[in-house]
Amino acid sequence: MRLLLVDDEASILEMMSEYLRETGHQVETASSVREASERIFRKKETFDVVITDRRMPNGDGLELMKKIQKQSAQLPVILISGDLNRKHTEFFFDGQKYFFLSKPFEWEELESILFQIAKNE
Repeated sequence: MRLLLVDDEASILEMMSEYLRETGHQVETASSVREASERIFRKKETFDVVITDRRMPNGDGLELMKKIQKQSAQLPVILISGDLNRKHTEFFFDGQKYFFLSKPFEWEELESILFQIAKNE
């Protein structure tokens, strides 16, 4: 799968990218909501999934999710947050399925969500 990881912390992007590449995914990164939006909407880069942090000083992953839903509804989004009290969950927003993953998470939880997304494509 071709993934876009969005997080303002370079160390998180590096760690997640390394793991996901080792498990066979093609990974691109963006350090802000603005950069991710530019890649998805202006440059029209194609991704199978966007994985984004919820809270960043330069933008909000929830804003990005809403923009994706409006303009590219078929693009799955995994929203990662330290604010959740559940491990992971799926939810629907305007009829589109999205995924929340709570920090800290196990790699197997992320892979399980990616497998579920791939199965539904």
